[in-house]
Amino acid sequence: MDVTKDIPIPTRSGGRPKRKYPFDKMEVGDSLSFADEETFQKARRAAQTYTRRYGALFTSRRGWQDGEFTDNGGTMWRVE
Repeated sequence: MDVTKDIPIPTRSGGRPKRKYPFDKMEVGDSLSFADEETFQKARRAAQTYTRRYGALFTSRRGWQDGEFTDNGGTMWRVE
């Protein structure tokens, strides 16, 4: 094994991974709508994790989209 000198340390690539849901950009009263049940449930779990880490609070309603009740998906609101 050879010892070499004066090789710069590369910068870290990317840093934090990009967030899938924009919880950090939401203000109180903002909402996210989801067209299908699977994505809605994944987002609910992600919101729970975000709440534990950063203290924001969310509420959600299954089947509620754009002011109307539907059979799929749902809407999530930031409440605190």
